[in-house]
Amino acid sequence: LYLFHANVAYNNFLIENNPIFRDYTTAQFKVSDLEQIEAIDIEEYLEYLKVYKSEDKLVTNAERGIARKFSSLSSFYRYLYRHKYIEKNPTVFVDKPKIHEKAIIRLDIDEVALLLDYVESCGDQLTGQKKVYYEKTRARDLAILTLLLGTGIRVSECVGLDIDDVDFKNN
Repeated sequence: LYLFHANVAYNNFLIENNPIFRDYTTAQFKVSDLEQIEAIDIEEYLEYLKVYKSEDKLVTNAERGIARKFSSLSSFYRYLYRHKYIEKNPTVFVDKPKIHEKAIIRLDIDEVALLLDYVESCGDQLTGQKKVYYEKTRARDLAILTLLLGTGIRVSECVGLDIDDVDFKNN
């Protein structure tokens, strides 16, 4: 089955780490070989994906990469199981890798002050039309940056704001 031969990392993992497939080449794998795979093999594969060697280079995968590869492998097994090529699907017994939210990186007070000071004074070295444009937009730019830094809203949220969205009566 062509799909199985396309997953080189999985084939290499099985050849390197599973004694059943130690003498295999990637071209020798058959669908019937998948019947011998257990959930523990899939879990070991997910661990292997964090850092492995491929074609003389070190490959690393973060949480999202591991989750994508597991999803692909799980879909492959699900297809084979639904079409009765295999009698068991070991991926159903493996927990889907968790993807943790990225940490929010915030500027400290000094960095915020430096940024706002720079925006306020960066026009000093400008000349001609650039200086005129800077003077025209400085107050707006400072207001936008102060809003973004002070509230933590996203740029897309800021762009979508209308004057009616601000409650001046209740601040």
